[in-house]
Amino acid sequence: MTDDRAPRMRPPRLATWLVRRALPRDARAASVAGDLLEEFNRDVETRSATVATGRYWRHALSIAARYAFGRQRAEHSSVHNGTAARRSATLLGALREDLRDARRSLFKHPGFAAVAVLTLAVGVGANTAIFSVLQAVVLRDLPYHQADRLAVLWTLKLGQNLPDNSSYLNFRDWKAQSRTFEDMAVYRDRVQEFFAETGRQGPERIHVALVGPGFFRLLGAPALLGRTLEPADFDADQQAVVISHSFWRQRFGGTTDAIGKSVDHDGTRYEVIGVMAPDFELPTADVQAWTPMSVQPELWRRLQQDPRSRAGDLVAVLGRLNPTATFESAQAELDTIAARLRDEYPDTNAESGVLIEPLTDHVLGSRTAPALWLLFGAVGFVLLIACANVANLALARGATRRHELSIRTALGANKLRLVRQALTENLVLAVLAASVGLLFAWLVATALRTWAASGLPRLETVRLDLNVFLFALLVSLASGLIAGVLPALQSSTVNPVDALREGGARLAGGRGSRLRHGLVIAELALAVVLLSGAGLLIRSFVRVQTVDRGFDSRHVLLLQVHLPDRYDDGKDDAAQRVAYFREAFERILGLPGVAAAGAVTDFFIERNVDSLTTIEGQPRRRPNDPAPPLLRDWVIPGYFEAMRIPLLQGRPLRDSDLDPNAPPVGVINETMARAFWPGESPVGKRLKWGANVGADTPWTTVVGVVADMRRRRLDEAAIPYMFEPGVSDLMDVVVRTVGDPDALRDVIRAELRALEPTAPPYGVVTVEQRLWETVALRTLQTLLLGALAAAALILAVIGVYGIIHQSVVTRTQEIGIRMALGASASSVLRMILSGALGLAAAGLGLGLIGSIALGRTISSFLYETSPVDPLVYAAVVALLLIVTTVACLAPARRAARVDPITALRYA
Repeated sequence: MTDDRAPRMRPPRLATWLVRRALPRDARAASVAGDLLEEFNRDVETRSATVATGRYWRHALSIAARYAFGRQRAEHSSVHNGTAARRSATLLGALREDLRDARRSLFKHPGFAAVAVLTLAVGVGANTAIFSVLQAVVLRDLPYHQADRLAVLWTLKLGQNLPDNSSYLNFRDWKAQSRTFEDMAVYRDRVQEFFAETGRQGPERIHVALVGPGFFRLLGAPALLGRTLEPADFDADQQAVVISHSFWRQRFGGTTDAIGKSVDHDGTRYEVIGVMAPDFELPTADVQAWTPMSVQPELWRRLQQDPRSRAGDLVAVLGRLNPTATFESAQAELDTIAARLRDEYPDTNAESGVLIEPLTDHVLGSRTAPALWLLFGAVGFVLLIACANVANLALARGATRRHELSIRTALGANKLRLVRQALTENLVLAVLAASVGLLFAWLVATALRTWAASGLPRLETVRLDLNVFLFALLVSLASGLIAGVLPALQSSTVNPVDALREGGARLAGGRGSRLRHGLVIAELALAVVLLSGAGLLIRSFVRVQTVDRGFDSRHVLLLQVHLPDRYDDGKDDAAQRVAYFREAFERILGLPGVAAAGAVTDFFIERNVDSLTTIEGQPRRRPNDPAPPLLRDWVIPGYFEAMRIPLLQGRPLRDSDLDPNAPPVGVINETMARAFWPGESPVGKRLKWGANVGADTPWTTVVGVVADMRRRRLDEAAIPYMFEPGVSDLMDVVVRTVGDPDALRDVIRAELRALEPTAPPYGVVTVEQRLWETVALRTLQTLLLGALAAAALILAVIGVYGIIHQSVVTRTQEIGIRMALGASASSVLRMILSGALGLAAAGLGLGLIGSIALGRTISSFLYETSPVDPLVYAAVVALLLIVTTVACLAPARRAARVDPITALRYA
C-alpha cells in the first residue's frame, strides 16, 4: 500500500530549505518537516499538485515568519530592554490578536459561523423576549411609592371563604381602629363610562373611575401636571377631574394649558385639575379619568349615611401598611376589628370578615407570575439546547482542524493560547447572536403587547430597556462560554505528532465522539421535557375550549348600561329602572336581525357573594358554619332565552315577576339544586337570604332550574347560583342576533342613546371575545410553550442530523470495508439509523424522567388533565422517533451508496 500511495512529485525545494532553516535544530524540526511532507503527499492524491504546492508554501512561509523573524524580533527587543515584548504580552494585545484570529477563522468558514449565530440567536432572543415580559409584569415594582406596603382589603364571607367588595361604613371603621395601617382609601373597581364633550373632537366615551378622598395620596402618586384630588374637591360645587397621560396627549395634544379646561358630561362641567404619569393605571389600564365619588351625590350620601349600606359591596378598599407592620400582623389586627364589628352590627356584619391581599398580587392575579416563570424556565431549556448544538458544531469543526491545531502547537502555541482562541471565537459568535437575538426579541415583545387588550396585566409596558439589553449581553456571553468550553478543552489536548501522522483520516471516534453523542442526548432529553410540557398544556387547553359552557355564546352582543342618579332617588327607583329597561328592550327587539334580549347585573361574575341562612324544612345554618360558595344576580326576563340556557325544571322568569307586588321568586342552577336539595326537585322550595332573618322576611320560591354556566372562567367549576327578577342602575345587556352581532353594534347603541342620552351603552363587545379574554393567559402560555417546544425539537433534530452526517463522513473507510466484505446497502442503512435511534432512545429515557417532574410542577395550570397523561407521553415518543428517523434518512442513504473502492482509496 505504501508504494501505491507514494507521491508522484516532491515538495518545492526552496520551501523545504526555508522550513529547515527556520526551525530550531532539535527533534521538533524533523517531526514537523515529516508532517508537512505527509500532508503534501495526501493533497497530491486527494486534490491536485497545484493545491498541494500552494498549501506547502503557505505552511513554509508561516513557519519562517514565526521562527526566523520571531528570533530577530526577540533579539531586537532585548536590545531595547524588552519593552516591545512586554507590550505584546499585555492583555489588550493578546485580546486584539485573539479577535483578529477569530475573525479570520470565522470568515474562512462562513457556513459554520452563520449556523452557529442563528442557533444561538434563537436561544438568546427567546430568553430576552420572555425576560422583557417578566421584568415588565413581575419584577418591576408597581409605579407607586413603596408599593410593597400597599394592600387591598376585602370583605370575606365567613364559611364560604370568598372575598367581596366592602361597604364604606365598614371601611371607615377599619381606618379609624387600625394601627397597622398608615392610611386607607376607597374607589369603585368597576370602571364607568361618561359620554362627554372635550371641546376638541365632539362627544366621546371616557372610561372614568370614581375614587374616595386620599386615593392618590395613599398611593404616593403625584400628578405629572397640576394636582390630584383633594378633600375639598368632594364638597365643591365645581366638579374636578384628573385625566390620564394617554387621554391628555390624545385629546389635549399634550399641552400644559390642558389644566383648567373642561370636560362636559350630562350637563355637568368637569374642570381638568391634573394629568397623571404614563404608568398610573389603577384600577385598570383603560382608565382615562378619575373623579370624586361625590359626582354621584345620591350614591355618595347613601354610602356615608345609610346604615343599611353597611351590608353593601360597592367600594374597594386600599391600605398602606406602617413601616413596622407586616401583612400577617395587619391581618391579625383586622380579624380582631371584624369580630368587634360583628358583635356591634349583627344585622349586617354577622358573617363578615376581612382578607388582606398585597396590591401586587391583586394586580397580577394568582396565575400570571407562575405562568411567566414557567415560560422563563422553558426558554432556558431552549438556550441550553442551542448551546449544546453550537458546542457540537464546534467539536465537529475542531476535529477537522486537528491538523491545523497540531501545526500551531508544533510552532510553539501553548494550550492556554489555543483554549483562549477557541473561547474567543465562541464569544464573537455569541455577541453576533445577541444582535440578531435582540431583533428577534423586539419582534416578539411587539407582538406580545398586542395581547394587552386581552386584559393580561401590565403587558402594555413591555419594553427593550437598558436592563433587557444588559440581560441579552450577559446571556449571550454566558452561552458563548457554555458552548465554547468543551471545544476549547478539546483543542488544548491535541498531540501534534499524532494528529499530523493521522492526517484527516481519523476525525471522529474516541473521546470527541462520546462528547458529541452526550451533547445530542442532552439536547433530545431537554426537547422531550419541553414537548411533554407543551403537550400537557395543549391537551388542557383543548379541554377548556370544549367544556360545556351551559349557554350558546355565538352571535351574542354584550353591552353595559349605567343609569344616571335620577333613576336612584331612593323612593320609586326600581319602578323607574324597570320602565327604562322595558322600553329599551322593546326598541332592541324591534330591530331587524335581533332574536332575543335580556340583562343580568354581572355577566362575568366579578364578586356577588351572598349569605344563605334559612332553607324551609332544613336546620338553620348558624353564622360562620361552613357552606358552599353562593352567588346570586338580578336578571331581566329574556336573559335565559338570549343566552340559550337550557331550562331543566320548572319555568323561566317572566316579565310579570318584575312587578313590585309580585311574590319573590328565583331560578337556580343545577349545582345549587344538588347542594341544597339532593335527590329531590327544588321547584317549589323556599328560602330566605341574609344573616339575620325573621318572621317578616319574605320567602323566595324556586320556580325553575337551569343548566350550570361557566361565565367567569371556562376552567372554573360551577358554583351554586340563583337568579332573581330585578334591575340595578348598572346592568349587562345581552342581545342575540340572527347574523353577525358586530353589524348591529352601532344601531343598538344609537337606539339606547336616543332613549336616554345621558346613559349611552359602553363596553360593547361580543360574548365570544370576552370569553376568549378569560383564557387569554392560558392561550398565551400554551402558544409560547408550544413554540418553544417546536424550536427545541428542531434544534435537537438538527443536532442529531449533524452528528449522524459527521459519523457517515468519518466512517467512510469503515463502511467501505464492510461493503467490501459483503455488507448490503440495507444493512448499512439499518446500522446508521440504529445509531440515530439509539441516541433518540437515550434522550427519551432521560427526557421522560424530567417530563414527569415537570408535569407535577405545572399541575396547577392543567384542567382535567393528568400530569402524567399517557397519551401525551406516547405522542411525544412517537413524534421524536419519527422526526429523528426522517432527519437521518439523508445521511443514512448516503452511507448506503458508498463505493467501497473509492472509500478505501481516499479514506
